[in-house]
Amino acid sequence: MRDFVAPLISGTLFGFALGWAHLYDPGTVHDMLRFRDPYVYLIMVSAIVTAFIGARLLQSFGMISPFAGQAVTWRKTYPTREHWLGGAVFGVGWGLACVCPGPIAILVARGEIPGVLLAAGVLIGIGRREAMAASPEPADAQGTLSEPI
Repeated sequence: MRDFVAPLISGTLFGFALGWAHLYDPGTVHDMLRFRDPYVYLIMVSAIVTAFIGARLLQSFGMISPFAGQAVTWRKTYPTREHWLGGAVFGVGWGLACVCPGPIAILVARGEIPGVLLAAGVLIGIGRREAMAASPEPADAQGTLSEPI
């Protein structure tokens, strides 16, 4: 149970931040995608800068992650075809639904039917991806999806 406390608290705070920022509202997303309002971009940039600085400070001081219980560290990797494909699917889904997975939880909590349908789609997609990952690849296709582009 203790392993879930930090993620539960941070996830709850993140959810409140998404709601406070109105990132569940299609109008907010439309204004961002049409470059009418920099609001969402400013939120993203501030999150990226905060995470960048925070992660490097945690690593430089040898801090232990409250989530993993290990030192904060990472290794340099390059995007694979799976990353590009996943990003494209995410982007198309975000553009069509005008909501990303985080705010879907807000829509579900508010009892909005589109949120329930979107959540079902996300869960089906996750299940499909897990099923594909668990199935053995043909001998001639092994390694092709994970090679850097």
